[in-house]
Amino acid sequence: MNRIFRNTNRKSYVIVMAMIAAIFSTTFSTIFFTSCNSKKEIEVVHNPELESNFYGNWEIKFLNESELYSNPGTLDELYQGTVTFSSLTTISFFEPQRYTMTLTSNLESENLIEESIFTKEDLENQINQTITIEGTFLCDQKYLELKNEKITASDGQTYSAKDYSEIDPRVGGEKQVVTWTIQNNALELVDTKSKSTIKYNKIK
Repeated sequence: MNRIFRNTNRKSYVIVMAMIAAIFSTTFSTIFFTSCNSKKEIEVVHNPELESNFYGNWEIKFLNESELYSNPGTLDELYQGTVTFSSLTTISFFEPQRYTMTLTSNLESENLIEESIFTKEDLENQINQTITIEGTFLCDQKYLELKNEKITASDGQTYSAKDYSEIDPRVGGEKQVVTWTIQNNALELVDTKSKSTIKYNKIK
């Protein structure tokens, strides 16, 4: 199980979600791949004849259960209960070489101990999120390059990919390159650096 952590400091609290970091890479992610900042960057030469293979909507869904702890990593660490939440990522490709990715997570249920310092509202405020990424893409026989341009956060604020990656490094920067295959209405992407794999299903 993953953990949701809560730290208390100066009468304020922050719920830190290790699971969302994983989700924003596996569902919310493995979905955000590592940014391309290596000296040996892969150059993707766009092949227009392959572009239409990506057109349409693709999605991946996850259902996750996580344990809750207060004061994690200290002698005062206390079990607070469990939560179940869902995450949905949809990626849409369309002309001319554009794509949109929407990542959503929602609290499905919670099972807190009677004296838990958490409330359902705390959890909903942290877990219920929607982030939208807009950008362009290039593809060749092996690689797919995603260039993030604009990111819209849950509060409606918009950012450049560069600015948002400084707020939340999980997004992976302005550009990602992955290898791709499409088979049986499934789009499989493999990060060229971490080798993380994610598979989207075509929405009919």
